Amino acid sequence: VIGHADPDEAPEIAEARARAVAAYLDELGYAGRIETVGRGSDEPFAADEPDKLTSEQRARLERRVEYAPGG
Repeated sequence: VIGHADPDEAPEIAEARARAVAAYLDELGYAGRIETVGRGSDEPFAADEPDKLTSEQRARLERRVEYAPGG
């Protein structure tokens, strides 16, 4: 589980997002091994048409969690 943050957030927020999703998966009974990592704002979300988004909309896209099965 990979957590991301917008540029105005502390990098630790990204890790906290990933841990929260991992905890939820655990609550649901997921039996596999779950690794978490926080990437901060190092990997921006690639919006299709970023010029059409407000700065707040772009920031919301940065505040995300990705699931990468098997690695």
